[in-house]
Amino acid sequence: MSLITKLVFITLVLASLGLSNKASDIRVINGQPVPPGKFNEIVFLHMADHKCTATIVGPRTLLTAAHCIDVAPDTWFEFKGQKYTAFFYQSPLYISSMDDDMAIGFTEKDMVGANPATVGHAIREKANVRFFGYGCDSIAGTGIGVLRFGDSIIQVIGSDVNGYNFTTHENGESGAMICNGDSGGPNFLVENGQLFLVGINRSTDFAGESDFTNLTHPASREFIEKTIEEHGAKVCGINQKCTPWPM
Repeated sequence: MSLITKLVFITLVLASLGLSNKASDIRVINGQPVPPGKFNEIVFLHMADHKCTATIVGPRTLLTAAHCIDVAPDTWFEFKGQKYTAFFYQSPLYISSMDDDMAIGFTEKDMVGANPATVGHAIREKANVRFFGYGCDSIAGTGIGVLRFGDSIIQVIGSDVNGYNFTTHENGESGAMICNGDSGGPNFLVENGQLFLVGINRSTDFAGESDFTNLTHPASREFIEKTIEEHGAKVCGINQKCTPWPM
């Protein structure tokens, strides 16, 4: 990572840990609220002193950003009126070099009634994507705790030195961007009216460009496959066949 990238990333990590001021702790910009009852499997993840977004990808499996759980891997969230706890494991590449900013978590029991997101699909530059996150919708700090989504296009694949990320750009008023509070949320490739989970909200440059962990990178997929095998878990699109979500 370049020095500028490192500084931006550190800023976002501190923000996700609750160490930024409220005015800068913003979420999806140029996005809109998700209609009630839709995308329940995108959950508001609670840690000891901060919150992130996570996505249910299996009967007892979730994905989020690794930097969301730097302080503690124990989390809780609510899904369809039930409270669940989950323990997360960070990618070893993140632990060693802050690359591959993703973590996989497991609940002690199946999440009843879950329709998990499907992980994985070939991505390409200029492809349409849709990302989600909880929290504020403006620099003023409004709207926290509301699930919102925004649309954009993939600008560069392999945008970091080691190729673990991809970027989008807000494209003026027609697109959205993430900010620090969206950490861990999902980025979906939009393909034939269906949503395929291909990225995890990671960072932004606060000038329109957003950065995502690329779940289609071989190292990311290897980490997921190895970890779910060790825990006897399922992930849609990896070792369980599921129907992708409609838009």
